[in-house]
Amino acid sequence: MRFLHAERTHPEPVAGCFGCALGTIGFASVPGGTRGAQIERYTYDEMNKSLPKYKEARKNGLRPEGTNWRRVEKAEQMAESIDRGARKLGFDNENQFKEAVKANV
Repeated sequence: MRFLHAERTHPEPVAGCFGCALGTIGFASVPGGTRGAQIERYTYDEMNKSLPKYKEARKNGLRPEGTNWRRVEKAEQMAESIDRGARKLGFDNENQFKEAVKANV
Protein backbone atom coordinates (compact mmCIF):
# COMPACT_ATOMS: atom_id res chain seq x y z
CA MET A 1 0.00 0.00 0.00
CA ARG A 2 1.45 3.36 -1.00
CA PHE A 3 1.00 6.37 1.21
CA LEU A 4 0.23 9.86 -0.08
CA HIS A 5 3.47 11.18 1.41
CA ALA A 6 5.50 8.59 -0.51
CA GLU A 7 3.75 9.45 -3.76
CA ARG A 8 4.22 13.22 -3.44
CA THR A 9 7.59 13.59 -1.72
CA HIS A 10 9.91 10.60 -2.05
CA PRO A 11 9.09 6.96 -2.82
CA GLU A 12 11.70 5.46 -0.47
CA PRO A 13 11.55 6.01 3.31
CA VAL A 14 14.03 8.59 4.57
CA ALA A 15 15.50 8.41 8.07
CA GLY A 16 14.36 11.32 10.22
CA CYS A 17 11.41 12.22 7.95
CA PHE A 18 8.26 12.74 10.00
CA GLY A 19 5.96 11.90 7.07
CA CYS A 20 7.76 8.58 6.49
CA ALA A 21 7.49 7.78 10.19
CA LEU A 22 3.74 8.42 10.14
CA GLY A 23 3.38 6.06 7.20
CA THR A 24 4.64 3.15 9.29
CA ILE A 25 2.12 3.55 12.12
CA GLY A 26 -0.67 1.00 12.22
CA PHE A 27 -3.89 1.23 14.20
CA ALA A 28 -5.80 -1.68 15.64
CA SER A 29 -8.24 -2.24 18.43
CA VAL A 30 -6.96 -3.23 21.84
CA PRO A 31 -8.42 -6.48 23.19
CA GLY A 32 -11.13 -5.44 25.59
CA GLY A 33 -10.65 -1.79 24.69
CA THR A 34 -14.27 -1.28 23.73
CA ARG A 35 -15.77 -2.67 26.91
CA GLY A 36 -18.02 -0.39 28.86
CA ALA A 37 -17.71 0.75 32.45
CA GLN A 38 -20.42 -1.67 33.57
CA ILE A 39 -18.40 -4.68 32.44
CA GLU A 40 -15.27 -3.25 34.06
CA ARG A 41 -17.21 -2.76 37.29
CA TYR A 42 -18.46 -6.36 37.14
CA THR A 43 -14.94 -7.66 36.65
CA TYR A 44 -13.66 -5.54 39.53
CA ASP A 45 -16.49 -6.71 41.81
CA GLU A 46 -15.91 -10.33 40.82
CA MET A 47 -12.19 -9.97 41.56
CA ASN A 48 -12.96 -8.54 45.01
CA LYS A 49 -15.19 -11.54 45.63
CA SER A 50 -12.67 -14.06 44.28
CA LEU A 51 -9.42 -13.07 45.97
CA PRO A 52 -10.48 -13.63 49.61
CA LYS A 53 -11.94 -16.99 48.61
CA TYR A 54 -8.68 -17.89 46.83
CA LYS A 55 -6.65 -16.81 49.87
CA GLU A 56 -8.77 -18.99 52.16
CA ALA A 57 -8.40 -21.98 49.81
CA ARG A 58 -4.61 -21.56 49.81
CA LYS A 59 -4.64 -21.42 53.63
CA ASN A 60 -6.51 -24.73 53.61
CA GLY A 61 -3.82 -26.32 51.44
CA LEU A 62 -5.65 -26.24 48.10
CA ARG A 63 -3.98 -25.16 44.88
CA PRO A 64 -6.69 -23.80 42.55
CA GLU A 65 -5.85 -23.37 38.87
CA GLY A 66 -6.53 -19.64 39.15
CA THR A 67 -7.87 -16.86 41.34
CA ASN A 68 -11.30 -16.89 39.71
CA TRP A 69 -13.97 -17.97 42.21
CA ARG A 70 -15.22 -20.65 39.80
CA ARG A 71 -11.79 -22.28 39.73
CA VAL A 72 -11.53 -22.04 43.52
CA GLU A 73 -14.91 -23.75 43.89
CA LYS A 74 -13.81 -26.43 41.42
CA ALA A 75 -10.69 -27.11 43.52
CA GLU A 76 -12.82 -27.30 46.68
CA GLN A 77 -15.20 -29.75 45.00
CA MET A 78 -12.30 -31.91 43.82
CA ALA A 79 -10.81 -31.95 47.32
CA GLU A 80 -14.16 -32.94 48.81
CA SER A 81 -14.54 -35.69 46.21
CA ILE A 82 -11.08 -37.06 47.05
CA ASP A 83 -11.93 -36.96 50.76
CA ARG A 84 -15.19 -38.85 50.17
CA GLY A 85 -13.34 -41.45 48.12
CA ALA A 86 -10.68 -41.87 50.81
CA ARG A 87 -13.35 -42.33 53.49
CA LYS A 88 -15.14 -44.93 51.35
CA LEU A 89 -11.87 -46.81 50.97
CA GLY A 90 -11.50 -46.89 54.74
CA PHE A 91 -8.83 -44.28 55.32
CA ASP A 92 -9.35 -42.35 58.54
CA ASN A 93 -7.24 -39.33 57.72
CA GLU A 94 -5.45 -37.65 54.86
CA ASN A 95 -2.00 -38.91 55.86
CA GLN A 96 -3.01 -42.56 55.63
CA PHE A 97 -4.41 -41.94 52.17
CA LYS A 98 -1.26 -40.13 51.00
CA GLU A 99 0.97 -42.93 52.30
CA ALA A 100 -1.12 -45.55 50.51
CA VAL A 101 -0.95 -43.59 47.25
CA LYS A 102 2.85 -43.25 47.56
CA ALA A 103 3.21 -46.97 48.25
CA ASN A 104 1.22 -47.93 45.15
CA VAL A 105 2.85 -45.50 42.75
